[in-house]
Amino acid sequence: MVGYKNDKYLLFGRVSAKIDDAANYLPARLAYIIIPLAAFFAGFSFQKAYQIALRDGNKNPSPNSGISEAAFAGALGIQLGGVNYYHGKKVVKPLIGDPLYPLNEGQIIRANQLLYQSAILTIIVFTLLYSLFDIFF
Repeated sequence: MVGYKNDKYLLFGRVSAKIDDAANYLPARLAYIIIPLAAFFAGFSFQKAYQIALRDGNKNPSPNSGISEAAFAGALGIQLGGVNYYHGKKVVKPLIGDPLYPLNEGQIIRANQLLYQSAILTIIVFTLLYSLFDIFF
């Protein structure tokens, strides 16, 4: 993995990781809009998706992935984060979302539904924007 934060790879790929962060800054912020709307269309909580994205979106160490992670957690009513293990080392991450429902296999299916709905909504929105841009310019 490029830019992986351990002693061996800390400096390897740092520039490309920073470029990736910059390139994904705006798309990640679109998650504040797209994921709650997709949650609404998929039958999940629009309001909680938006609220948790605003409240917990900056808790993830990644400058971009926390927003979508928090929006998903809010939409699904689950809590993510806490204790994780990476290469046998215990890492405690911030808690994201509220534990309204337990984590189980069903949540994976629900998360996939939200993922697909988000992708479809993104395609529709950008197709419409492209069409409007093409008409006026």
